[in-house]
Amino acid sequence: VLMLLFGLLLVLILTLIINKPIAKICACIDRIAQGDFRYDPTIETADELGHIGRGINSMAQNIQKLLETAKRTEREKKDHEFRALQNQINPHFLYNALNSIKWMAVLQKANGIAEMTTSLGHMLRNALRIEQGTVSLKEELEILKDYATVQQYRYGDAFRLSFFVEDPELYRARIVKL
Repeated sequence: VLMLLFGLLLVLILTLIINKPIAKICACIDRIAQGDFRYDPTIETADELGHIGRGINSMAQNIQKLLETAKRTEREKKDHEFRALQNQINPHFLYNALNSIKWMAVLQKANGIAEMTTSLGHMLRNALRIEQGTVSLKEELEILKDYATVQQYRYGDAFRLSFFVEDPELYRARIVKL
């Protein structure tokens, strides 16, 4: 009977020593499954179950860091998308405003203003085009004409611009933009 009582006491002590840490680990895992990634030092003991507890705590902290990084990345992505949209809208707004000024000038028979805003609009449209770093010689000369038109209104008739291209095939040649 004494041996039986001693055996039962030993089973009870071993159950408490093993079941209590396992119950704590299970409770911690349940908390993590619910989204609570707090560090729990009570599951880190000096035995094998404590090693498992340290792994669970480390995993929970890594998951929390990954979630924070994902949230930050998503927020930054939305900010970049918003800025990109703003950058698209602003130049188009300017181009449309120049076009409105041009038509007001045409209606008021202010041909110089109309010509100048048209040239400035062409320059803006060219600046907004997303291309490689080269354009045809013909395109570049058109932009240069627009630039010269704006400068002639600014400086009066202080200069003249003329082009001479010997071979018309050269108009298709690719050159560095601007």
